[in-house]
Amino acid sequence: MDTPKVTFGIINCNRLHYLESCVESLLACTDDYKNKEIIIVDNASVEDGTDKYLLEKEKQGIKIHKTEKRDPNNEFAKGLNFITKESTGDF
Repeated sequence: MDTPKVTFGIINCNRLHYLESCVESLLACTDDYKNKEIIIVDNASVEDGTDKYLLEKEKQGIKIHKTEKRDPNNEFAKGLNFITKESTGDF
């Protein structure tokens, strides 16, 4: 029996501690569910360590999109739209 593909989308901006906590918890909780994708949209974070963490996650197969310039009025909506557009999951 095939399992549906599930997409998880995460939006981040200068909150590395919360991003790490969220992603690592998600990976641990879904370890036994292989048919998934994770998309992280980073809104031009400048916080130390963020780029290194994102590169590490990208090497693990997580899709990463980093915007070059902040747009505080629209960045969350743009992030959601990007996740929706790039998602290949059934849910």
